[in-house]
Amino acid sequence: MNKKALSIIGAFIGGLIFSIPWVLVYVLGNYIMSILAFLIATGAYIFYKKFGGEVTKKTSFTIGVISLIIVTFLVFIVLPLALMVNEGHGFNFAYLGVLYSDSKFVSAIISDYVVSVIFTLLGISGVVAAINKDAYGVINDSEYLEEDDEEKVIKELKKVYDYYKAYDKKTAIPDSVLFSNIKVKNPAKFKGNYIKRGVIVLASANKTYFDEEAILNLEKASSNYKKFKRRTFRIILFSVIFLAFAILAALVSVDDELTYKTYSYDDISIKLPDYFTKDDTVKDEDGYAYFEGYQSNNKIGVEGVILEYYDTDYTLSEIKNALLKYIEEGSTIIETKEVEVNNIDAYLVITNYKEYPTQYSYMYIFSNGKKAYTVELIYNKDNESEFLDNYNNINNIPYVVDKTNESDLYTRNRYRHNMLPFLKNENKNVHLKFLKFSSELFKYSNYIDDIVNKCVDSVYKDNKLYINEYIKLDDLIREKIMNFIFHDLYGDNLYLIEKKHIDIVNKLIFSNKPNMRVSLPNELVVIRNYDKVSFCKNKEISKDYKYEIKDGLIINNGIFHIVDDISDDSNYVCRLNKKNVTLPIYVRNRKNGDKICVKGLNGSKKIKDIFIDSKIKKSDRDRYPIVVDANDIILWIPGVKKSKYNGEKNEKCDIIIKYEEETWKKIQLKRAWCHIYYL
Repeated sequence: MNKKALSIIGAFIGGLIFSIPWVLVYVLGNYIMSILAFLIATGAYIFYKKFGGEVTKKTSFTIGVISLIIVTFLVFIVLPLALMVNEGHGFNFAYLGVLYSDSKFVSAIISDYVVSVIFTLLGISGVVAAINKDAYGVINDSEYLEEDDEEKVIKELKKVYDYYKAYDKKTAIPDSVLFSNIKVKNPAKFKGNYIKRGVIVLASANKTYFDEEAILNLEKASSNYKKFKRRTFRIILFSVIFLAFAILAALVSVDDELTYKTYSYDDISIKLPDYFTKDDTVKDEDGYAYFEGYQSNNKIGVEGVILEYYDTDYTLSEIKNALLKYIEEGSTIIETKEVEVNNIDAYLVITNYKEYPTQYSYMYIFSNGKKAYTVELIYNKDNESEFLDNYNNINNIPYVVDKTNESDLYTRNRYRHNMLPFLKNENKNVHLKFLKFSSELFKYSNYIDDIVNKCVDSVYKDNKLYINEYIKLDDLIREKIMNFIFHDLYGDNLYLIEKKHIDIVNKLIFSNKPNMRVSLPNELVVIRNYDKVSFCKNKEISKDYKYEIKDGLIINNGIFHIVDDISDDSNYVCRLNKKNVTLPIYVRNRKNGDKICVKGLNGSKKIKDIFIDSKIKKSDRDRYPIVVDANDIILWIPGVKKSKYNGEKNEKCDIIIKYEEETWKKIQLKRAWCHIYYL
């Protein structure tokens, strides 16, 4: 390796080493502290010289470019990865892709980058002086000049500029070189005086050259100064215009910024823009509250919100069925599905009002066992995009947007992007016909889903696909089952799977070869062994485990804490008394035939049934933590169910255990001016 390449590598190493304080403060201290980025250029230059780099007039440019490359690499790759590792989510580039799919994160990281670049440039400017001194050398180590003696000053200036042959823009020397050779009390004032005199001519912001002709020729000196004033005027004008645009943009963004209020009714609340008003004509005894948000500049697409409650001890499913019958009287039901809102199970019912065809509703149905609640969001079809893009994010109501929706490679999108606007132009009510048609399709889809649910258990068990049974099925059913398998295996990481991966698996299934093996994202391996296809992790760990519970014990993606007291009464907290259990307390994975005496119910219930009811994925069930005592009596399924051995919230208990899930859903990236939460 030649000397030049080695010195550049050294510069990169030095810049990265000197960036460590900045990275540590950023990640561990949750502070931007971009001012520390100025150290990068210093480290790059020091190591550039240590690795034998030759200092020339071009070295400043080299160190500057290397410093900017380093800060770009750190801000956009290293810092996000370091934040994820610090939050306990491991070193995973796939998560990095998820981060950059979020517009808020991208906006925040760009802001960080701009600030970091500014401080890096300041660091570069400081290093440039040292580089120039080394590159140009110092020829005149004189005492401070007596600035009143103009003749002597001119003589010294000429001596310096003559040495460096700085007579035009191309040969101009940096200010740092000039003032290393000429010592004055106030360099900026000195430079300004002799620019006015016309003897020193400005070539760039920090470079000058000498015009000997201007010493005696007043006309030439005046011309040099006029050029300087014109240049200065242009810079000031550009700066003022830029600042004006920046202020205007800031004002516009402030005007567009929405402020929110939390509106409550009974035990439910919702976060809405402050331009919403409560309808005072609706009384508390009416059993509901209505909030109106009609306005011309509606930013979230929601025109009205209805909060309603019902006194009932019916199950959530019973409540849903009863409400659906009522809803069908005045609305067309487009879709119903199970959702989770703020870790609470709910049903989402999407409807279109029969009396008002352009109005749609998203109704969320909840229950706490004593009351049923509904949150109904009303929007107009014209505001559908604003509603989906903004309102769901504001209220942490999850919805999924397929990334292929914008691509015209897919037939559905070509129809939506090109055909539908044309048809609506010809017939304004064409979308209502499509709506009716989609409602019919929805019925057929439900019918197909029922068939799939019946077939899946016979062809896919314990992460194994039985080929002989699978190939007997219709193409459409097979496609649905394959989608089910990948959703079961990947869960929130389903975005990692593309069509090419599904095609590979299907090729393996229908191959004539009895033994095959393919690798998929996230260390998943698909293995064919004659008539069976197994889906397993590349580094499969032992399924069976049993550990005594101590504070800080980590199992799978969760951590156990022993606490003195806690107000939380959810399924994530277990309260035990020594008289009811046999110590020590253990955590293990499930066994065949496991049963739990559920708190509040007579008798026991199979763990398998509880997992099914709680929609725990098949792939997670064998590893899911189960808390038992020394006699192997099941006390608690963290986050799912408590046993009858659990104490009450207001009861003094000997042992209190808290379980925290450390999943991607809970990652927080704390920043100096914004907090970004990924759902």
